[in-house]
Amino acid sequence: MMNKYRSKIGLELVGFFALITGWIISSDDDPAIWLFIIPFLGFIAAVLFSIRYTTDEKNLVISHSFFIKNKIPVKSVRRITETNNLLSSPAASLDRLEILYNGADVILISPVRTEEFLQDLLKVNPDIEIIKKDHPNIFSRLAV
Repeated sequence: MMNKYRSKIGLELVGFFALITGWIISSDDDPAIWLFIIPFLGFIAAVLFSIRYTTDEKNLVISHSFFIKNKIPVKSVRRITETNNLLSSPAASLDRLEILYNGADVILISPVRTEEFLQDLLKVNPDIEIIKKDHPNIFSRLAV
């Protein structure tokens, strides 16, 4: 039972990078700015689209930033909470899950097919406490 999930891509993050790019382009008339902008946008897109979450019968593996992998034993997960926390994390959307594991370690992720993802983890560790938000938020509507 190995399942792979990509990260949701939130329009709020795409919009932020679009605004930054537009501001840089509009504030500088030098065409050489494109030598910075194109690689910058390519790097951001590559990072956002490379985020993956893999579940199996023992671990949750979070792959991000091309070469970084976090391996979390599913049995060590104590709680998963829906959140819109803005902290930097391997999540390409602000529609996130906060995973508490190993006592006090926390990581934020944003898998597509959230319910299926949660069910995969609960099959391995039915003791995980799931805390859902009571109401929908703007970020869940913006995620792709």
